[in-house]
Amino acid sequence: MKSLILVIALIHLSACSFDSNKDNCSLKNSENSDIGNSYDVKVGKNISNFVDENRIFLNYDQKDIINRYKKLNSNYMVLKVLDKLPAEIGFADGTVGNNVEENKHYMSNLDTHINFKTNYIFFKSTNYVPYDDEILNTIAKILGDQIYVINGNKVDDKDLDKNINLFIKRLECSTSSQEEVLEWNVNDIHIILKASGNKNEKLTSLFFTAYFTKKTDKKYETSIY
Repeated sequence: MKSLILVIALIHLSACSFDSNKDNCSLKNSENSDIGNSYDVKVGKNISNFVDENRIFLNYDQKDIINRYKKLNSNYMVLKVLDKLPAEIGFADGTVGNNVEENKHYMSNLDTHINFKTNYIFFKSTNYVPYDDEILNTIAKILGDQIYVINGNKVDDKDLDKNINLFIKRLECSTSSQEEVLEWNVNDIHIILKASGNKNEKLTSLFFTAYFTKKTDKKYETSIY
């Protein structure tokens, strides 16, 4: 009889634990429902089309961008620009030289993209960061540095933290196999974050993509269908 009671108690505790995690994610979703997370994202539309159709291209001054990147002196960000560079400031493939450390768990590649028909510009970065207790601060620093290189502006740390925190919550709570997307405006830039969560095991690092376009009220996440 005691054994039966013990088994029932363990089942009850297990169910409570599962429900607790489920409620935790439900609470997170509820808290952030005003930003729009009640959808399954199907990232299929080309970002270039989204930029072109909405004419949300950014200004581009290669000299200023290179100067800001050099001033930043990042040890993790690699910058690729449109034109071939002279040897004294970079390499022939458009990569700007800097003291970048090789670390597959902490790196960033920022590229400029152009459509030569319409001459629009947007920026794309691919990033690896450690999935640890400092992930929010790490992503915030990366995005802040990238925005500075793109247009020379500093960003509101609170705004970055709020949206990055929401992005991480979405990844952790997602039950879909589709990629998660989050986007918002900061200063005169529209930021789009995209990544896949791992639902079955603890991640040691996170790969995410960021797109930077001109500020807009258009949503990439709802125009990709």
